[in-house]
Amino acid sequence: MDDPGEDTVEAELAKELYQMSVISRNEMTEEIHGLRTLAPKETLEMIDVKLEELDRALQSLPSKPSYNEAISRCSEWVRSRDFRLMFLRAETFDVKNAATRIEQYLTFSRSHFGPEALQRPIYMSDLDKQEQEIVKAGNFQLLDYRDRAGRRIAVRMGILGRDHNVVQRMRVFFYFMCVLAEDIETQRKGAVIIMIPQDETLEPVALAEKMRSIHSVIDSVPVRISAYHVCVSEPQFFIRMALSIVPKPIRLRFRVHQGSPLEWQYSLSSFGINAELLPFTSSGKLKIKAHQKWIKLRKAKEDAIKNSIPFDGIECPNVQDVFFRRGGNLTSRHGNLMLRELLESKYALYRSRETQDEKTQISWWVVGEIERRKGRFLVEGPKGFWVELTNKEIAREKVANSFRDLRKIAIPPQQTIPTDSSTMKFVCLDGRKRMRTAPQNEFEKCMG
Repeated sequence: MDDPGEDTVEAELAKELYQMSVISRNEMTEEIHGLRTLAPKETLEMIDVKLEELDRALQSLPSKPSYNEAISRCSEWVRSRDFRLMFLRAETFDVKNAATRIEQYLTFSRSHFGPEALQRPIYMSDLDKQEQEIVKAGNFQLLDYRDRAGRRIAVRMGILGRDHNVVQRMRVFFYFMCVLAEDIETQRKGAVIIMIPQDETLEPVALAEKMRSIHSVIDSVPVRISAYHVCVSEPQFFIRMALSIVPKPIRLRFRVHQGSPLEWQYSLSSFGINAELLPFTSSGKLKIKAHQKWIKLRKAKEDAIKNSIPFDGIECPNVQDVFFRRGGNLTSRHGNLMLRELLESKYALYRSRETQDEKTQISWWVVGEIERRKGRFLVEGPKGFWVELTNKEIAREKVANSFRDLRKIAIPPQQTIPTDSSTMKFVCLDGRKRMRTAPQNEFEKCMG
């Protein structure tokens, strides 16, 4: 394999990749593409053992002032199984590194959010008015869908808090990363970060300081970055500076995508990321409609946590979940594609059955198969958030309706006679609307 040119970004990354063994390099590459995870398989026994080892590792830390303060405040949160498990998963169950990260997390929380942050999670309400404006701007978004591996995706486009100081930006970034850490699937498999820098004109010293502040947050939060994508129009000084500062474990997971926003979308799709749902258009314009909905959900969810009341809204559906909603564009979601494949596989059998009971049994089979694949049926709740459809009979009825809608689009299109008449070239130039000749796609209408 020829060594890439010394003047390319890829060459700088390749040098370090070549130092890894072939097996390790292939395993990491597959994880970046969402084809596998390097996290160990979890069992209850293994988790119990590691939690005991973590407790001993925390006691053995030579310096742990923040942890000691949290314990002295009788912080049940820091002692909790869920809290500690986040850090174990972030370090793939390396107990010494997990203990160090816990101390770093508590130190950052204590210094930036006060002593109360040692006893509970960080909420959006902990951010001041200016910092909440940074959140609303949408330059950093946690997407409401996952990649093919089930990992949550965060996108930073442009400058986070352009007119705000470094401390405010760090507090906002820390909050976003803490939200990522709540998701159990992301704890296990890691998170995907997509960065689209637009501040490459910064002076080298200022840029270096900015990158160090970002990674001081990454080093303290219980989130493992399993893939880090950087999208640029062309190789830039920003990328070279970033690679010189970013810690090696993250740097090895860098993938640089060059070209236009449309080319970024195509390139990212090869990593199991649905390009249609990215928060920017093919021309590079930022989209924030879904982000605004996420802010509304987070506030409602955090209010429910503070008041110890149930909250059934789903922040980020799983890959296998099926969405039922008229209108909108949901057919590209993996769960809906999976449902359509199941319907098509049983469509001929469904049509051949003469009794309603037989057709009902087939509908139940589809419901059971979705659940067997760990999927849920989701509908929009009264507040506009996705909630699980717990009534299985209604889920079955919706599946049956989908079978009937599939029949409508299975009718062969009208036969037409091809013609080479020159008048055909002008048939649509008068601007008049004409009746559709092909049947409307009722299935896609029902499935979103």
